[in-house]
Formats: sequence, C-alpha cells, structure tokens
Amino acid sequence: MRAVAGATTLPVVVYDIPVRTGRKIATPVLLRLAREVSNVVALKDAAGNPAESAVLMSQAPAHFELYSGDDNLTLPFLSIGGAA
Repeated sequence: MRAVAGATTLPVVVYDIPVRTGRKIATPVLLRLAREVSNVVALKDAAGNPAESAVLMSQAPAHFELYSGDDNLTLPFLSIGGAA
C-alpha cells in the first residue's frame, strides 16, 4: 500500500472489502497507514463490523475519513464519525 500511495500525490482511499478479497485489513495496519502515509486519507469499509470501525475512528488522525461500503451500515458509521 505504501508503494501505491507513494506513486501519486493524489489522495488515496483504502478499500476494505473482505467478501471480495478474502481477507480483512487489520485495524493496526489501517491506523499505521492513516498516520504514516500522508495521502492515505480515507477508508471505504465493507467489513461489516461497526464496533471495529469505531475503534479505528477513535484512534485515527482527525483528517482521516470513514465511508460505509455497506448501505445498511451507513447510519451506524455516521454515528461513529463516518463521512456522508
């Protein structure tokens, strides 16, 4: 991910869609990216675990945004600081 983000100056949104990839991106990895890679600015989260997303948002930098990848989780994500 660092190499991909380093190849551009554009903002990067990480997609975490385990049902399509077969693996969830661990929260500590997401936090490290959000803190250490300046153009990683958001996560589109379709992992289906709002409690884990709340942990992420409670520890992520203020500039980091969370977007729901599941329509039915949009309201819960908004309640934990997700972006509309």
